[in-house]
Amino acid sequence: MSTLLPGETGMALLRWLRLSDPLLFFVVAALLAAAALVVQLQHQALSEGQQQREVLLRTMAEHHAGNVAREIRRVLEAPLFDTLASVNHPLLREGRFDLVASRYVDGLRAYPQIDRFFLWTELTNRRAPGEVLFFDRASLARVGAGRPSAAFYRDPVLGRSVHALTEEFAASQRIYLAAERTANGRRYDVVVRVFWVDAHREQYFALLGFVVDLETPRERLFGELHKRSLAKLLDTGANGPSFQLQVIDGDERVVFGPPVANVLSGARAPFHLRFYPRDDIDGRLATETPVRTWHVQVTPVTEPGGSLLARVVDSGWRSGAPVLLIVIALLFMIQSRWRAAMLARMQSTFISHVSHQLKTPLSLLSAASESLALGNARTPEKMDRYLSIVQSETARLSQLVERVLEFSTLEQRRRRYEFEVTDLASLVSETVHAFQQSLTTQGFVFELDTGDAPLWVRVDPAAFEQVLVNLLDNAVKYSGDERVIAVRARRADGAAFFEVSDRGIGIAAADLGRIFDRFYRGANAAASDRRGFGLGLAIAREIVRAHDGRIVASRLADGGATFRVTLPVLRDVVSSVSSASSVSSVSSVSSVPSVASVASVASVAAGNRGTP
Repeated sequence: MSTLLPGETGMALLRWLRLSDPLLFFVVAALLAAAALVVQLQHQALSEGQQQREVLLRTMAEHHAGNVAREIRRVLEAPLFDTLASVNHPLLREGRFDLVASRYVDGLRAYPQIDRFFLWTELTNRRAPGEVLFFDRASLARVGAGRPSAAFYRDPVLGRSVHALTEEFAASQRIYLAAERTANGRRYDVVVRVFWVDAHREQYFALLGFVVDLETPRERLFGELHKRSLAKLLDTGANGPSFQLQVIDGDERVVFGPPVANVLSGARAPFHLRFYPRDDIDGRLATETPVRTWHVQVTPVTEPGGSLLARVVDSGWRSGAPVLLIVIALLFMIQSRWRAAMLARMQSTFISHVSHQLKTPLSLLSAASESLALGNARTPEKMDRYLSIVQSETARLSQLVERVLEFSTLEQRRRRYEFEVTDLASLVSETVHAFQQSLTTQGFVFELDTGDAPLWVRVDPAAFEQVLVNLLDNAVKYSGDERVIAVRARRADGAAFFEVSDRGIGIAAADLGRIFDRFYRGANAAASDRRGFGLGLAIAREIVRAHDGRIVASRLADGGATFRVTLPVLRDVVSSVSSASSVSSVSSVSSVPSVASVASVASVAAGNRGTP
């Protein structure tokens, strides 16, 4: 008996079918062709899906690497403000070393990179002339938690080196010093906060600071940070992909993390191994440490046997269920197309808003400059009019650009707040008076009610000026014929609040849930053809949330709208003022306008040119 190979068997079967029943032959041939086409399409879809998965993992790795680098930078830079800036002049002049020690205890707990803090005053100089006294974890353990002020000790070699650093750069009259120093056979980064006797800065009376042993980042720093916060940044949930972290020094040596087999699928992000916020103290820094650029490497971890989706696809392939693969591929395709369409709509909306907002001022500037170039301004009145157009439209363009840049800064969490104990009633009153100066000629009437008692809150005053200006600008822009704007600041239910009400076009009921979304403009606003990006309220909400507050919008029965901002009120004003005035808190943001600039914003809003 002869043996047929599989290919020969198939051909024999086809010949048999063709000879026995031509119609059946064509049906089977069509099914085989369809199956072959499905297999080919499945193979192509799997290849494209794998490529998309690799792109997705690389994108996620880039996102995680950026977040990890930002978190490392935050921790490395924070002690200068959180610890050193929390000690004020009176504490040092009164010799309250117990309070200084308590600040140092908190700093050692929060920041593992600190090797030891130090202190020098005219009082400590009597005990150790020409050197600073140190405070670290070991000295605190020796004296016990109940006597932190007794934990200051001498290290003559390093102490004299730190004090000599201050003497060397005292002539610069700067507040901060940073330098690398070697003592006792080890290298340190030294950061100094100088306290001057008076504004002339001819003599200092106290030094605060810390030293970082430069072996600490290589030995234990990033392992501690990984346990505290970095591992959470890499967590994508139970069903998400896993990522592993490496920290690489300037010589491309791995100082933290396991070996990585395939670094091509990962992502890198740089950070400076620097223990102070260089950009924030520029101009107040006499000297600085060498630039050391390190990197974080985030790499996806390949699961044994592939992902769940790959195993399902492989099982379906082997069991001859191509339809299942088609359905899965179709679902993924629909999801990908939906996400791409949503992103395209957001981009299109933003570009449309920006283009619409820039079109009018550019047109006016072009017309004014063309008229000036043609010599049409033959009288002083015409010249003043054209120059006024150029000035106002230039200011409007600047405001548009600043608003977009400001929103970008908020989105990237780079804004820095300087919290102070502030009377909310006074802040609201001053801002409203500055805002209304250029609007009284436009027929606007401001009703201000701040009560008689102060409302003590802990906020960044400049940031909350901006929140109030955004709400006032919004009220001005959407006011109708009745140009009355009411502003109240009061205390209720243990909280402080201020609210802005207008009698304008109001807010549609369907828009209340989305009025604070970015780029969103309500139906009434769109119908009234008021200009705007839909960013002003989104920015206000981000600032309020960063202050642990709440902002809500409501409709008025007779037309108009009310926006209320609620903040926690301070109960113990005296102790709160002492604490908050000495602590500079850091959150993720950049600078905001002051009251001095509110009038210029209001003047733009008065001409219906605001862009909240």
